[in-house]
Amino acid sequence: MLRLAKAFLSIALRRQSPADLPASLFLLTLAAGATALMEVLGALLPPPPNGQIALRVALEVGMPLAFTWVLLTLARRRARFLQTATALLGVGALAA
Repeated sequence: MLRLAKAFLSIALRRQSPADLPASLFLLTLAAGATALMEVLGALLPPPPNGQIALRVALEVGMPLAFTWVLLTLARRRARFLQTATALLGVGALAA
């Protein structure tokens, strides 16, 4: 897990690229889960949430995935989706 955090930090610092990550659906799911967890923890901090935690989590995870999918499809690089989305969500979770 520490190695994964170091990889995301290296991507954030532009020492590595998302292409250096393995194209793994499991890794993407793990990064999306970490991002969702960070969003839930942020929503639980004061002031108390008004019942929109699920919407915040869906937007925090879903919007970057949709944006990445559209851009990579337009650029005809759809094969890089798993790596790019994983890096995007992983760095987001690390920064949160």
